[in-house]
Amino acid sequence: MCQAPLPNVAFLELAGPEGFLRTAKFRKGDRERASFLVHKPGTYSCSYLIHTSAVPSAPSDTVTIKEYVIPPPPVLTSSGSATVILLEKAHRTLVCEAPLMDVEFQLRQGKHKLKLPSISTSREQIKFYLKRSDLGDQSPFTCRYRLHSNTAWSKDSEPVELMWSDETLPAPVLTAEPSNQTIEPDLIVQFRCTAPKAGLRFGLHREDPDESILLQTLKTTGNEAVFQLHNVSAKDSANYSCIYMELAPPFSGSAPSEFLELTVNGELSIAT
Repeated sequence: MCQAPLPNVAFLELAGPEGFLRTAKFRKGDRERASFLVHKPGTYSCSYLIHTSAVPSAPSDTVTIKEYVIPPPPVLTSSGSATVILLEKAHRTLVCEAPLMDVEFQLRQGKHKLKLPSISTSREQIKFYLKRSDLGDQSPFTCRYRLHSNTAWSKDSEPVELMWSDETLPAPVLTAEPSNQTIEPDLIVQFRCTAPKAGLRFGLHREDPDESILLQTLKTTGNEAVFQLHNVSAKDSANYSCIYMELAPPFSGSAPSEFLELTVNGELSIAT
């Protein structure tokens, strides 16, 4: 769309990779704007003429249209917090949003395509509905899209990790270094999660009033995992817990550790 700063111009010109394209396709009752349909990538600008024999105006700022052999990735998010424990009867929604409209979406876990109930909430977005029985292994989730069956799939989205537990295994023990509960800002805090067995996947959770947010996950060959929070500030003050899960079916998980309260000195910033 090209818009002139004056009304009733004679016409507008579009400059592109193949020279000038002209159009007299003004909006009804609107003689200062015109639309151009482009079919090739390139850098475009437009100008206008006051009358047919006038010198064109200086060109507008440019707009670059790119063509991708492989479309750019979509964005995958989890409803609520970015990651969360899924208990046996819990449900979760994953939202995949593409930079294009009217596309076909695909949700994947590791290398496996997932066929789950979904609903398209807009022409460029889809929601996938997960429940505990749908989830096979501990791989992160990704999504991708394509325009139609004869086109290439896009790059995969950034992965989203979810961690769930049936709470059938003994709870781990969570400790922190420094061990004092009130610490100064800008330090590194290490959380050590220790389990009664080895070869597990561990998760560190921050307990907020309405939900448990999964901050980090680690797979280890031993029986413990060490998580680090860098440059802590007052906003990191919260209760923390950890869980662990087996790496092989049936992927049993532990009860959460006892809460460990962390208080960081300083004032919370207030968003305005």
